[in-house]
Amino acid sequence: MHRLAPFILLFLVCACTPNNKSLQNTNTPASGMVNVVVDDAYTPLFTTLKKVFEHTYKNATIKLKFTTEADAVQEFSLGTTPLICISRQLTNDELKGIKDRGYYIKVIPFAADAIAFICSANIDSTYTEQEMLNILITGKPNERSKNNFNVVFDKNNTGTASYLRDSILMGQELGKNCYALNSATEVFDYVRNNNTAIGVLAVNHISDTGDEQVRSRLEGLHIIAISRNQKPYQYLKPDAEHIKDGSYPFLRNLYLISGEGTNGLATGFAAFITSDIGMTIIDKIGLKPAKDPVRVIEIRKSFE
Repeated sequence: MHRLAPFILLFLVCACTPNNKSLQNTNTPASGMVNVVVDDAYTPLFTTLKKVFEHTYKNATIKLKFTTEADAVQEFSLGTTPLICISRQLTNDELKGIKDRGYYIKVIPFAADAIAFICSANIDSTYTEQEMLNILITGKPNERSKNNFNVVFDKNNTGTASYLRDSILMGQELGKNCYALNSATEVFDYVRNNNTAIGVLAVNHISDTGDEQVRSRLEGLHIIAISRNQKPYQYLKPDAEHIKDGSYPFLRNLYLISGEGTNGLATGFAAFITSDIGMTIIDKIGLKPAKDPVRVIEIRKSFE
């Protein structure tokens, strides 16, 4: 944990020009108000981070907006927020879209999470990695299966669906058996009441097993255990142990992306998240804290 200190310091001292000049004069790393936009797959994590940060810094207000990954990137590109959290880095096209702002974009990998699959307690809850991919494309784990599954996501334009399509299926579209609902709560309810449904969620929705609300959500459901293709009999659930040792198949990084100019509150909140306290919160909620250094991308007006 302690080797994060130099990068936290670097993060605090790096500067560029913020959009909102009124906040430039009033915000400090420990006071003021700032809007932070977060992929709503990480609502439990960031609700906790905000609560602890504001308890520590009484003059600070973090206004969290939970939305889709696509909307978070859009707001950052328009300059309406200086800090977002998503589960991927910005693409070259997105970087080009903000080149005229001339900002230094800081990309900070701060945690790793997993994609969780849930099903009714009445059906099989173990699949190989390939069988799960088959379900995402065709609805069937294999040719012998009599079941034809519907796969439900919590929302349109979710980062979870983008990750599966772009990183796991390598650009292949999800099958016609895949649908978007309106919330994680709807996913839990739908799967609980349908034996031919599989729900797909960021593990953050179920990782804090000490939370009574999480236990209530999982009543009547199974978390699907998945084996890597090369180890077909080692079925693993996306629990903290298998996320941290990298043995669960469907893992991804989480990123803070900052475009704040001065040492303002967005910078302070990001530094808090990457501090020992923030890493401890991430660990306790069942995700894997990152120990990688800050990655800084310089974007100039002459960027090609």
